[in-house]
Amino acid sequence: MSSRALSVLLLFPLLAGCQQGVPEKQIVVKASNDPLHEPRQILERYAQGQPLASEVSSFPAMVENVRKSDPERADILQKGLDELQKGGRAARVTKAKELLDKLKPSMTAAPAAATPPADAVPAEATPAAEPAPAEPKP
Repeated sequence: MSSRALSVLLLFPLLAGCQQGVPEKQIVVKASNDPLHEPRQILERYAQGQPLASEVSSFPAMVENVRKSDPERADILQKGLDELQKGGRAARVTKAKELLDKLKPSMTAAPAAATPPADAVPAEATPAAEPAPAEPKP
């Protein structure tokens, strides 16, 4: 066998392996990590016309659970759930759909709050470090 044929046989598996691309993986988001999962499920049922039932007693706990991770959405949820309890069936369906749209999952994480600790000293208040004196040359 010639050296050229041998090199082609040796390089073929390497070249063939490069053509496969990157394998795709499914990323599974667990509902247990999403505090809005349960409220969304309930709102879905209301959007389909289900009447209010005993789950109304769990609204405050759901709102507080959401408030721990997303205070802004907790306020939206609180206001919307209050309005759902006051309205009739047609208003409940419309409001549930509006709430679902406002509370739909986002693909980006909320930015972390850049609040410094209470005992932090502002950068302007700290003196700049002075350079160490140079060693005298002998």
